[in-house]
Amino acid sequence: MARDAGSELLARIERLHATTELFRSELLHLKTATKHAAARISRGDTVLAALDLIRAPLLHQNLTETTKRYEAEYRHTRYALIVLALQEGESLSEIARHMGISRQLVHRLATEAQRESH
Repeated sequence: MARDAGSELLARIERLHATTELFRSELLHLKTATKHAAARISRGDTVLAALDLIRAPLLHQNLTETTKRYEAEYRHTRYALIVLALQEGESLSEIARHMGISRQLVHRLATEAQRESH
């Protein structure tokens, strides 16, 4: 059973890496767009004209969606990590210590992971 949990964790890590790259790309796009907007504003364009130029609503929508995808992948990766550690016989306290979070949060995440798997 630990092998299945280990495979799940490795697959989750791969998906997290891919989502991280998408998130990074979206942030770089935002950085470039806001630089363009700032340059236009400094040349005398109105704020609204600059926002129209960079298609701010689309930027906001894309960043929001990418952020949600990243957060979901991160959450599921933590679930998989906790499930595997529990299957390996680790205590909630040890898992929490190694993850840098509270034991209560590990318990909550383990419970959520269990709910999602059923």
